[in-house]
Amino acid sequence: MKKIFCIIFLISFIFNAYSQVDLNKGEIEQKHYNDTIPYQNKNGKIIIPVDINGDTYSFLFDTGAPFVIYDDAYKKLNVKNSQEVSFSDINKKSSIKKAITLPKMTIGKMTFLNSAGLVLNKGDSKVIDCFGFDGVIGSTLLRNSVVQIDSKNENLIITDKARNLSVKRKNSEKIEFDKQKTPILKITLQKNPNVTDEVIFDSGDDQFYTMSIGSYQLFQENKIKSISKIATAKGSSIFGFLGKKNEQKNILINLEDVFINDSHFKNIISTINTNEDSPSRLGAKLLEYGKVTIDYKKGKFYFEPYENKSQDELSKRPWSIEPTMENDKMVVGLIWDKNIKNKINVGDEILKFGNTDYQSMDFCEIVLKSEKYKSENNIELKLKDVKTGKIKEIEISRIK
Repeated sequence: MKKIFCIIFLISFIFNAYSQVDLNKGEIEQKHYNDTIPYQNKNGKIIIPVDINGDTYSFLFDTGAPFVIYDDAYKKLNVKNSQEVSFSDINKKSSIKKAITLPKMTIGKMTFLNSAGLVLNKGDSKVIDCFGFDGVIGSTLLRNSVVQIDSKNENLIITDKARNLSVKRKNSEKIEFDKQKTPILKITLQKNPNVTDEVIFDSGDDQFYTMSIGSYQLFQENKIKSISKIATAKGSSIFGFLGKKNEQKNILINLEDVFINDSHFKNIISTINTNEDSPSRLGAKLLEYGKVTIDYKKGKFYFEPYENKSQDELSKRPWSIEPTMENDKMVVGLIWDKNIKNKINVGDEILKFGNTDYQSMDFCEIVLKSEKYKSENNIELKLKDVKTGKIKEIEISRIK
């Protein structure tokens, strides 16, 4: 298990909020541009430097979001033009936020003028502070550009024309965009007969592919045999911009095939979170397997696979339990294996996971902890029982 628990970021708007304000405003001052911006990969999050009024800030690059500034940075900018809008995140948590127009900011050699965005409060989710970014560079800012994400070199290339990049037409697919310009494409889950799923590409999402509950139900009704259920669990392990997801049913599935453009992925393990309003998603995990280029101007999505990249991690089944955070502690969020439900409770505090001791770690140390375990089959847990307070040690395995 490389990451102890997943943190997913996805901004979505309720319709009446989006009708109040158009976030697809602003432009790049330079008519022609082709700039390479080095980025920092922080536990799967793409962090880039942004200059505003002579100060450098750290922004998350997130194709599943609009332009966002957090309140700490916003207070320094003295931006006076604002209006209130309703906002909701992936977990359907809603809040009233400010919409603003930022006169000027610089990314690399590009100058962005009069960019419309949202002001969010860091205090709404402690996870934001752990990653240390001051805002989000989202798809609304890039709607007239071509963007390439090269994870091997940790470079983000932003240009005005696709011909400035070495992309091949055979590696491309037509895409559409939602109201906040998030890319929408189709991936193939079965051939003969052809079965596809419509997904958004969300670089703020840690995962590889997450199927929506609506798509899953449709595939079940049509008895698509290439998609099989492994287990179910009730609970939550997902964070949005406004906090942790409410408890709900989760489904662990195996997909025999996933085709992204011409690239073939086999035996993919994925979790479905039964939030009917959440679309299917391709996340940042895809970037480990190839170079992604999004042509916002012409509506094309390019995926160029890296050579000799093993896909074994995508097929690895999760441990019997999946952790989450609660009251600044790591606890059991999901229990996939019904055979251990008489030994482990949702909410049990995880004191040790294998050789990693979490008792002395603070919230951010746990969130940012990245650990690889040598054990492929079994691992020891030390837990504090949520019901009795007793300490217990239990061996768990990967779900079968």
